[in-house]
Amino acid sequence: MRLGGISLRRSLLLIAVVLLLLFLWPWPMGSLAQSTPPFVVHLPCVYSPVPTPTPTLIPGDVPVLLSPACGSNVTTVAPELVWLAAGTYWYGVDIATDSSFTQVAARISPRSYLTGPERRTPLLINLQPGVQYYWRVGYEATPGSFVWSLPESFVTGDMGDLPRAPMLVLPESGTTVYSLKPHLTWEQLAGADMYLVTLGVNGNSFTYNILSPYPELNVPFPLLAGRTYAWRVKARNASGWGPDSTVQLLVTAQNAMAD
Repeated sequence: MRLGGISLRRSLLLIAVVLLLLFLWPWPMGSLAQSTPPFVVHLPCVYSPVPTPTPTLIPGDVPVLLSPACGSNVTTVAPELVWLAAGTYWYGVDIATDSSFTQVAARISPRSYLTGPERRTPLLINLQPGVQYYWRVGYEATPGSFVWSLPESFVTGDMGDLPRAPMLVLPESGTTVYSLKPHLTWEQLAGADMYLVTLGVNGNSFTYNILSPYPELNVPFPLLAGRTYAWRVKARNASGWGPDSTVQLLVTAQNAMAD
């Protein structure tokens, strides 16, 4: 028997298939219905010199390390350390070749940071190339006692092409200056993004470290009158710090002014 060109047997078969599909379909049943959890993509940790967006600061005084982190490979042997802190403590930084910090490679003495909550600590030395380092930041709760952050790690790049030593320009070595905040100038090097001036009373250690992105600076604090100072400069590029320049001397006059 045929109905509109379709046999009765075929019609019954189609109806049976539809009923079977309706029976097997996972219809929600009241309180037993469950929503499908959203699909979450876990991205790998990627080194970023300037994290974007800046993570929300965890409440409390313990610093939160931002970069470099997650064992990332950096392209320099003198990375800038970026971290968050809410407090107004003095903070110290440790860099080591082991996660327990028994093999400390560099230690930055406690100092205060006036900016925040994001803080930046440039390294003033080169680390060894191709080495995994761990770093942490701690606040000095009591003299000599620190509360440390959780550590992070990174792997340094190769030395690459480091800048050469810049030539010092002014004041010429042995010159007497009449300002206790003398103006220092040196050669500008292609590719250099930062210069480090070290300065100290001649015959003593180089007491002061002053950073400048330009090939010149005015000493930001008054020197002592009637003293001979030694100064030198080194440059940093994307690979790290180059060697120090030759040392030059300047003499502050007895009647020099702190202008």
